[in-house]
Amino acid sequence: TPELDKYYKDLDLYLKILENTDYLTGMLVIGDAGIGKSYYIKKKFKGTNILLSGHITAKELYLTYYNHPQAHIIIDDPSSIYKSVDSLGLLLQATQTEPIRMIHWHTSTLKIPKTTIFYGKTTLIQNYDVDNDIIESRCLIKHLNYDLNTKIRMLYEFAKVINAPLEIIDEIKNKSIYGEIINKKLSFRTVQKLLAFYKNDKNWKERVFESMGLREDKINIYEIISGIERDNTINKVETFKEKTGMSKRTYERLRQELGLSRKYIRKV
Repeated sequence: TPELDKYYKDLDLYLKILENTDYLTGMLVIGDAGIGKSYYIKKKFKGTNILLSGHITAKELYLTYYNHPQAHIIIDDPSSIYKSVDSLGLLLQATQTEPIRMIHWHTSTLKIPKTTIFYGKTTLIQNYDVDNDIIESRCLIKHLNYDLNTKIRMLYEFAKVINAPLEIIDEIKNKSIYGEIINKKLSFRTVQKLLAFYKNDKNWKERVFESMGLREDKINIYEIISGIERDNTINKVETFKEKTGMSKRTYERLRQELGLSRKYIRKV
């Protein structure tokens, strides 16, 4: 809807720049999971895009570039590509800053030419930053970062789209006192899950944290971790162990629950 689309206005500008600039051939869109990144981009390029998601092999990636030389290739969660030297090499060739790119893949597994010409664009959609200078230097990079109040306003608009009672968002808003702890985990999927509980469970209000993948009985520990993460002057693991008596492994697991663990990718 127009009311929801306005939250992607800046993303829309980046997408227009990518499409209208021949030497810009790749873009990274990075933001929290479940906030509509993929849906908006696919809708924007409906009819002209090829979507890849899940586990993507080098063979699948090369064939996509080979068979769709002028398409806008949208890769939703490129983590499997980053883990493969062959796949990452193909991606780097496809995102060179030249209007016409030659993509080479020397393999004996395909009975087609080992070189193809690609004129199109590649957009990568992911939930974490990239640790690869070459990719970062070639691509436009757009971070979709929303503060908690903005994200809640987005949820109200999303609730209208799926005909969910606004009472559900009111209940989520009541948890906003926990600030950063819930912001990273809050998404449109939270609303969808709570809507299912709303329809089937009279105690649905007790499911808010669960619908975000959090445990209410751990909220105090989450708050400790959140405070530790904001302080860059301390040894975070040792401070956590001192304050809670828990282990480094527990610290890393809880950081992952909160969506704070950063994923790294292979450099080539």
